[in-house]
Amino acid sequence: MNRDSSNSATTSWARTLGACVVGSGAVLAAVAGLSTGFAMLVTVRAAQGFVAAAFAPVALAYAVEALPLARRALGLAAISCGFLLAGIAGQAFALWGNAA
Repeated sequence: MNRDSSNSATTSWARTLGACVVGSGAVLAAVAGLSTGFAMLVTVRAAQGFVAAAFAPVALAYAVEALPLARRALGLAAISCGFLLAGIAGQAFALWGNAA
């Protein structure tokens, strides 16, 4: 499948933005772990929430640009299903961890 230069540039932009989102989330997680007070922890966790909220749209935008048209619907469904199952599994794991 031939890709034009604008599609390639958009994919590169989405990939770069995705790397920035993941990288800043990792840095914020380290800062949260090293926080020295409650106010600092709350501030960093709020920033983590902001960054995490940006991850799903970036991932979906990248998938739209990276996947061929014939596979696009399946790819977007798989990513969305993964986000949903991660939320459900996280809640189940938290409940199981609190019960033990």
